Amino acid sequence: MKKKTFILFIAILSVLTSGCNNKSKEHEKMSFMTLMKNPKIETCINFLIEFPKSDKKQLICESLDSLLVLNPNTGLFSRKVEIGQDNELILEFLDIDDDAGDYYLKERNTYLLTVSNNGVLHNGQSIEISEFEKDLRQKFFEWEKEDDATQRKVDEIKFFGFVLVSKIITVLDTEQNPTKINWNNYLKCIEEVFSVYKSIWNEKSIEIWSKKFDNLEIEKRNALLEMYPFRMELNFNKRIFLNK
Repeated sequence: MKKKTFILFIAILSVLTSGCNNKSKEHEKMSFMTLMKNPKIETCINFLIEFPKSDKKQLICESLDSLLVLNPNTGLFSRKVEIGQDNELILEFLDIDDDAGDYYLKERNTYLLTVSNNGVLHNGQSIEISEFEKDLRQKFFEWEKEDDATQRKVDEIKFFGFVLVSKIITVLDTEQNPTKINWNNYLKCIEEVFSVYKSIWNEKSIEIWSKKFDNLEIEKRNALLEMYPFRMELNFNKRIFLNK
C-alpha cells in the first residue's frame, strides 16, 4: 500500500470510529436520562450490562443499593436473547414482580451461583468460570441419569425438528445483605455466564454449519438460541428453594 493511500485509509477509519463513538455516547446519554426519570432495579442492571464502562457506574450502583432497601426481595429474569441491528446479542432482564422466589422453579433445574466479596461460589466453594462451563455443557449435551437430574422439555425448532431441550437455568444470588452487594463481582458474573453461552452457540454453529455464529443467517442463529436457551434469574439476597 502506498504511503498516501495508507494515510487516507487511516484518516477515513478515524472519522468512522469517531462517528461510532459519538453515536454510542449519545445512546448512553439518552439511556441514562430515561433511567433517571424512573429508576428501577431492572433498568439499572440493564444499563450497567449494556454500558459496562460508563462513568455513571458508581452513581447507578448507589441507586441500586437504595432501591434494594425498599425492595430487597426483588427478582429478575432474563428475557429471550435478541439479535440487534448491529448483529450484537442483546441481554435484558425483567422484574418478576413479587414472585422473587418464583417457587415454581425446581431446584433440580438450577445452577446456583453465589456472589461474595471474594468472588463467586457454588455449593459453598469458590468456582472458576471454566468449571461452570464444563458443568453447563454437561447439562446441555449429556443425558443425566440421577433421580434429581435436570429436566428436559420437547420443543419444535426450525432446522432441527422435535428436540429435547434442557431446562437448566443459572440462578445468581448473594450471601450478604442486599445493601452490601459487591456490584463489580455481581456484574462480572453475569458477563462471564453469558460469555459461556456465546461460546457454546459459536461452537455449535461451526460444528453444524461450518460458520461462526455471527456469520449465520438470522433464522439459524435464532434456532441455536432456542436449542441452547440462555435462562438466568437474578436475586439480591439468599435464594431459597421450596421444591426439588
